[in-house]
Amino acid sequence: MMSNITRTTSYIRELEGRVRALQAVVDKLPKNPRVCLCGSTRFMEAFFAAGWKLTLMDYIVLSVGVCKHTDAEGGHGGEMLGGATAERLDKLHLRKIDLSDWVLVLNVEGYYGQSTSREIEYAKSIGRPVRFLFSNELFPRRETPPKLYDYEGCWDLVTAATEEAAKGADGAMKDGE
Repeated sequence: MMSNITRTTSYIRELEGRVRALQAVVDKLPKNPRVCLCGSTRFMEAFFAAGWKLTLMDYIVLSVGVCKHTDAEGGHGGEMLGGATAERLDKLHLRKIDLSDWVLVLNVEGYYGQSTSREIEYAKSIGRPVRFLFSNELFPRRETPPKLYDYEGCWDLVTAATEEAAKGADGAMKDGE
């Protein structure tokens, strides 16, 4: 007759074997890379286009949930909710970067502001690869947003550039960058 300790030990070993078998199955499942989109919410159409394209490429897309800019002049919607809320949303976006495999900066016509600069530096500090929608050769960095922005032409341009940035990020992740 088996003692209670022997039965319990046997049961634990059986459970450990099942857990190892399940982990082997999970390890074989395809992994969907996670990308965090960063950039000025003045260009929400770029966020929509990049998110759409990346989702169709089987990425898990982490993006902004609240548009901080509410008008063409760049007024902050987050300010309408209060400075504490805007600050909390900025911190939340850093947690999204933590969860991501890489970061895509939506630098429309070369523009990104101080908030995005902080996000880029944070991503680099924790070892996340950072890719830019547009290269500096195409659109050099600018610190003031473009006055006129072609929202209608944005979709095709952003989706094509997003696909190229994703290819570069996939290669960087495989190369251990």
